[in-house]
Amino acid sequence: MPGKCSICTHPNRLEIEKKISEGVSYRDIAKQFSVSKSAVGNHVIKHIPVAIRQAQADREIESGLNIIEELKRILVELNRLRSEAQETTQEAWRIFNNAKVTSAVNSGAIKFLADTLEKLTRIEDKFVKFIGIQAKLLGLLQEKKEEEPL
Repeated sequence: MPGKCSICTHPNRLEIEKKISEGVSYRDIAKQFSVSKSAVGNHVIKHIPVAIRQAQADREIESGLNIIEELKRILVELNRLRSEAQETTQEAWRIFNNAKVTSAVNSGAIKFLADTLEKLTRIEDKFVKFIGIQAKLLGLLQEKKEEEPL
């Protein structure tokens, strides 16, 4: 005959269940109350009402939605910064091309502009790659969210 649930018979059962409902990790609960992580998990599976498990699942979904919204905001900002970098690069090229024809500008200034343009171009390339990564991550998170039943 299996033994009694160590959480059900624990003197701090209500506090343990409160921590579970707040989403505290099973490991942290186990450590705080000197029980095993598996005891906490088994208690949740066998003894915690469905409403508490649903509340925990709802919090996880909400957390995922918050992450998606933050990634969308970051993606918008990255696109804005990429556009700004493109405009700056184009303006720098115009200045560079004008400087080449102006004999009053010394060769040191032209070299500085050329180096700056190279760096701006590399930064712009990195923006494009990073935006691509962010977009893929956002797509994966949205797919994961759509796969989970409500």
